[in-house]
Amino acid sequence: MVKAAPELAYEVEPKVMTFALKFLNSAPKEKLMVELELPESTADKVIDQRDFGGYKNLDEILTKKLMRKKKFNTFRDRLLSYAKDNKPSDKPADDDNNNANPTSKKGKKKGGAASAAHAEALLHLQKTEKPVFKETEPLRLRFGYLLAPPKVEKPEETSEAEAAEVAQPLIVAYQGKALPTTRIDQEVDLRVGADNSQFPPTTFPTTFLATAAKFASQPALHYKRDGEWCASTSFRFAKALLSQGLNRFDTVGICGFNASEWFFSFVGTVLAGGVPVGIYATNSAAATQQVCLHADTRIVVVDSVEQLQKFASLVPALPKLQAIVLWNDAVPAGFQCHIRVYSFEAFIALGEAVDDVVVRARIASQRPGHCLSLIYTSGTTGRPKGVMVSHDAFMFAQASLMHPFTTDDFNNNDRMVSFLPLSHIAGQECDIGCQAVHGSHVYFAQPDALKGSLGATLKEVRPTFLLTVPRLFEKFMEKMQDVGRSTTGLKKVLVTWAKGVGAATVAASVFGQSGEVPWGFWLADYLVFQRVRQALGLDCCKFFYAGAAPLSQVCFDYFAALNIPIYGVMGMSETSGIGFCNFPDQFKPLAIGTKNIGTEFRIDPSTGELELRGRHVTMGYLKDKGETDRAIDADGWLRTGDIARVDADGFVTITGRLKELLITAGGENVSPAGLEDVLKQELPILSNVMAVGDQRKFIAALVTFRVVADGDGVPTDELDALAVRVLEQDVGSSAKTVAQAKICDRVRTYIDAGLVRANARAISRAQHVQKVAILDKDFSIPSGEFTPTLKLKRSVVLNQYAHVVDALYQ
Repeated sequence: MVKAAPELAYEVEPKVMTFALKFLNSAPKEKLMVELELPESTADKVIDQRDFGGYKNLDEILTKKLMRKKKFNTFRDRLLSYAKDNKPSDKPADDDNNNANPTSKKGKKKGGAASAAHAEALLHLQKTEKPVFKETEPLRLRFGYLLAPPKVEKPEETSEAEAAEVAQPLIVAYQGKALPTTRIDQEVDLRVGADNSQFPPTTFPTTFLATAAKFASQPALHYKRDGEWCASTSFRFAKALLSQGLNRFDTVGICGFNASEWFFSFVGTVLAGGVPVGIYATNSAAATQQVCLHADTRIVVVDSVEQLQKFASLVPALPKLQAIVLWNDAVPAGFQCHIRVYSFEAFIALGEAVDDVVVRARIASQRPGHCLSLIYTSGTTGRPKGVMVSHDAFMFAQASLMHPFTTDDFNNNDRMVSFLPLSHIAGQECDIGCQAVHGSHVYFAQPDALKGSLGATLKEVRPTFLLTVPRLFEKFMEKMQDVGRSTTGLKKVLVTWAKGVGAATVAASVFGQSGEVPWGFWLADYLVFQRVRQALGLDCCKFFYAGAAPLSQVCFDYFAALNIPIYGVMGMSETSGIGFCNFPDQFKPLAIGTKNIGTEFRIDPSTGELELRGRHVTMGYLKDKGETDRAIDADGWLRTGDIARVDADGFVTITGRLKELLITAGGENVSPAGLEDVLKQELPILSNVMAVGDQRKFIAALVTFRVVADGDGVPTDELDALAVRVLEQDVGSSAKTVAQAKICDRVRTYIDAGLVRANARAISRAQHVQKVAILDKDFSIPSGEFTPTLKLKRSVVLNQYAHVVDALYQ
């Protein structure tokens, strides 16, 4: 716990201590939750009104293990000792004390026996609903604690209906703060539900430093350079920030590929009381300027001269930016910039004169309801918004997600490869959060990971946990299919048999099924499955998760046949990365799973939109009250924008996005994701499909061919090996480029036939794709059609190819 601010503390008088002792022993009608850690020394600790919650009596507190009995007995003994040493005398009390305490109906008490005074105080304390403690500067008890009064929310006499009203599924633990908010410096209420109060509110620095101390002897971050002490470097970065005058809640931008410096910058900013802001390295100069202006960024940390030059060019438009820090590269000789530019090492050296006490004071000033991280949405459907994630939301998301796992499932010996962008909530929770909470080993992939080097990193690291986007699993599948096509003879027969066994094994492990391992599994595992996992570098991986976008049925089935079940998970920046999850003993294919502990959900019957509520929901959008009010209603329900359905077992499946719905001129609602997936299944030469047809007479599609990308990830005109093979063997076409394929009659016939097959699988005629336009270039991150997590920016594609879409309807 963190020491309360003076205005939230209360003077504790002897009469009150006597009552507090009685209250802690019985409290039959009150509500109390105490999160207490007795100090090993005389360090100041505080209990205040914001640490109270929905527990009826001491037995319930002990049952919920909020305070171990031994610690409570010690607390009670010291409380008794204090009360005995501070008995009120029989002399008249002074006016100040009388004014600070309740009086009898006959007027103020001017003296009397101590027992009478105690009795009178108890009588009034038990009956009154008003606060009876005088607000003042904190008065430390002898053993370093301060006790504030419990909040009486209902009179003792309550009906059953009133009692039910009090027992809301969502309890506001911190009274008097805003929720939601649009201010980065606003402390917000914490919503602690009855099903998750076993996870006490905390801050990121508290947990991170405790984990660093616990596992100080083991490496935390692994990368192909000299190692550094994680906590030490983060602390030094914090001191450097403070040397530059960083104030509480000032923002620090971090722009670059995942690296130890990204981690140090994030954690160091938090330790210094600032707020880290991830900026995608793929952002254009205009998009980067927009984020930095909106966030009032004071300092930015970048990973290359290219990024340095981009930010230097933006300095005149960013009046609050005062310094740029460069890692992984040297500042060019004679580099000109209107603000200071430092190498990472030189910047850290600036903090040597700053006392550690200053950093610790910043850490102590942080509350669970303060902003921890500012995450900008990917802007798939419009302007990016700044999502403010609180300490409690971030830390609770970790606790909620890992709650079903045992220490054997996940612990400090687990290995993870960091390659998902750390500007994204998934990367922050998975790589930074897991390491900070569990002490797991994080290995940083190379900057070109998504361009091809990730496979080599996986083989070298052999991670025990993998969370990625569906597109990466699709790439794995495509490479393995290429290898599979060259397999012949007895080996092919063996692999085909093993795939049948693998598919049966995964099918049996689905929720509600037998769970029985089919005959021959051990042989198939030894001869095929283990070798496949070794080839992928995933032979030690215990859990495979895919999120951020829908996983196709084809991809799930392919890996299931290799005994690799891919578990769906759902989270978003606005929910701190959690919401729903599948687990090995509780999963269904293609579902996002059942709700995480602490998550409430409902589905709007009129629109089918999934709505969530819980303590992990965002504080709000920075400086954007309109969007905040549209996203979160007065009761705390977050509108996700996802269209979903829930089955009888509580498993939720996402079927589309509200903003992506195509409403035809005839009034039919069409979710594009399903029909796009089917069209790709029927036509394997296609790389991407985007359905169009909003307010049009029928549904059409823009499609791209599978091509080779250059070294920067930019698609070329050259068809890839799979597309060439399909055209040669199945179509009879000799086309080797997109341009050649577009004018080939056989390719057009092939596409038309695939369109007929796809439409035959549609659930209604309204979902038939009637026309297709083949685009000259495939979609990619560098060209702007994909976000850094490979989600399609539909609005960007529509604007870029508006003339092509119009031509489809002429």
